[in-house]
Amino acid sequence: MIKNSRSSASQVSSTPSLSALPAIPPIPTDKLQAFDAASSVLAQEALTLVIATPADYTTAATRRKVLNAEVKQIEELRMSITRPLDEAKKNVMAMFKPAVDSRNEALKVFDNKITSYAAAQEAEAKRKRDDAEKALRDEQERQHRLAQEAQRREEQQRAEAEAKRKAAADAKNAEERKKLEAEAARLDKLAQQNAERAEQRQETAESIDPTAVNVATANLDVAGVKLPKPWKGRITNLNAVLRQVADGKLALKVEIPQKQIDDLARALKDTLKIEGLEFYQDSRVSSSRS
Repeated sequence: MIKNSRSSASQVSSTPSLSALPAIPPIPTDKLQAFDAASSVLAQEALTLVIATPADYTTAATRRKVLNAEVKQIEELRMSITRPLDEAKKNVMAMFKPAVDSRNEALKVFDNKITSYAAAQEAEAKRKRDDAEKALRDEQERQHRLAQEAQRREEQQRAEAEAKRKAAADAKNAEERKKLEAEAARLDKLAQQNAERAEQRQETAESIDPTAVNVATANLDVAGVKLPKPWKGRITNLNAVLRQVADGKLALKVEIPQKQIDDLARALKDTLKIEGLEFYQDSRVSSSRS
């Protein structure tokens, strides 16, 4: 039995209200326009920059410090607007979180029980199908066996009939000859019956198709609910997979996280050579606090 659930009073009282949402400050368009106006000048300055002397280097480094400070000013201006927005979003998310989380947890329970029931139904249907297929295979084998037995009796009876006819041809007594010929005819008739019986058994065996079993399953179709079963894979032996990728037998894209490679480079520097890896120093410029 399924009952409807309601949020507790404690959940409602602890949820932020709309009145608690922080105010959004006005956007300082004048400052933004000033920064934007200088952007094209800065781009042209960077393109035409030439460092040919130590004085040029010092000038460029000093100018870079100024630009870096301006970036921090712009970021702080942006954050003065986005912080209240982020806080407002955080509070709105908190308002809806209890209702969403409780239903998501309930969905997990529903999904687990639905898929468990569906799996049980499929397993039962498979068991019935396997039993039915086995019964058909057993019957098919029985018919083949009966056909072989009938054929064996036919061959035996025909051989006995032929022996009786030879004995009749050699008999000197007419009455004995007549009796042997009658016995040969009887055996011929029995052999014909067994031949027909063997043919019928063979046809019956060939008409049986164990793969054509149709087992009715429970109707699990419900509007709005699907039970997809996509194929997925999991690695059970990483080394075996990597060998096949390296040999070109398996078309998989294998990636090693760059952070792991960089961590290894920082630890080893140039003290160790590893085949397939190159450790180098990445030249870059950073800002100091001075």
